[in-house]
This record gives sequence, structure tokens and C-alpha cells, in this order.
Amino acid sequence: MRKMIFLCTRKKGLSPAEYGQRILTNHVPLALAHHPTMQHYRVNLVERPRGEPLVPVDSIAELSFATNEDFRDRLYASDEGRRIVTADTNTFLGSAAAYETTEFVQKEPEVPDQPAGPSGRFKMIAILQRPEGQSREEFRRCWIEEHKPLALEHHQGLVKYVANIVDAQLSPSDFPIDGISELHFADAEAFRTQMYTHPESREIIAADTKRFIGKSCAWFVQEHH
Repeated sequence: MRKMIFLCTRKKGLSPAEYGQRILTNHVPLALAHHPTMQHYRVNLVERPRGEPLVPVDSIAELSFATNEDFRDRLYASDEGRRIVTADTNTFLGSAAAYETTEFVQKEPEVPDQPAGPSGRFKMIAILQRPEGQSREEFRRCWIEEHKPLALEHHQGLVKYVANIVDAQLSPSDFPIDGISELHFADAEAFRTQMYTHPESREIIAADTKRFIGKSCAWFVQEHH
């Protein structure tokens, strides 16, 4: 599964509420109608950052395809579809940084996602930059293979966990990133009280993530799929 992730900002003059409304009400139906090879589409509307954001983000879009070619060569059903989607995007989008990623679902939810609509879960998305001097291969091994069992053991309330390795950056960015993580909890209270399994878990996770995260920032989002 290939996933394209877009870190988006809203067009100047739009409020966050107006921006979200235009995406969910107008853009999503058009995207579903004119992107025939798209297998999954998730819109994450940013509610607030966690800590100091290193880049401005108002929403994060996740578009999944079977192959790279389905995105690069067969994204639109027709030239008219391209024109319609582009014209609509121009009404709400200020900018977008695009990333081609490989998705690793580290933990599946016990209750499957509903076919469409808000997920209802409490979700945090973080962008990760590997430490200076670390290779992409070592970053991948430390995060995908070695960190996974620790995360599942020490994040008691984790409902779903997805790790996305960035394979290519498709647009210029002042903050190049190597990974994008998605942590899902049942609700905000579960995140607050069950983020860590026991008091020592916080230190264990912090010590391990230092091995493969140089800089990072995160946002709490409302997911729609």
C-alpha cells in the first residue's frame, strides 16, 4: 500500500471552521468522484498542536493507492476531473507539503473503522526527523522494528498505531521529515490517563525514541475517513 500524505494550510481569509467545512462538504465528494485509483482517503483537521509546532499545519490528508503509478499516472479519471478538483482546491488551500510514504500498521484497532465519517477516536499525528548522521536504514530499523514492541507494551491506551516512512518528498520544505506517526486513543481522557502503562513507561519510551528522533512536532486532529 502506498500512501501520499499532505501537510496543508488554509487559504488566507478562511477561518478554521470554514476551511474544514469546505473540505468535508465540497472537496471530499469531488475527490472520491474523480480519483478512481484512490483506495482510502482520510482528512485530519487540526484541533491544536501539542507543544510548539515547527511548521504551520491546518489539516493533514492521507491518500492511499495500490501502486505509485496509480497516484502519479492515474490519479484523475479525466482531464475534466483534474480541472474540477484543481478549481475546488484553489478555493480553500493555501499550501501543501507532499510526501510519498510506506505505511506500517503497527497495531490494528479491535473495532474496525466505520465506512465513512468521523472516526470518533482521539488522534495525534507527529512528524519526525531522524538525528543528524543517522542513515535512513537505521532510522527505519530503530522505529519500525525495535520501537514497536516497546510502544505496544508501554502505551496502555493505544487503540491504533501507524508508522509512515517517508520515501520521497514531493514538494519543497524548510523542514524535511523522515517519518509520520499516527497514535489513536479511545478519547482524550484515555490519552491523558492511559498514554503510559506505568510510571516508568514514560522514561523508557523517551530513552528509546532518542535513538531515532532528532526533532519532532505533533498535532491533535479530528480524523474523517
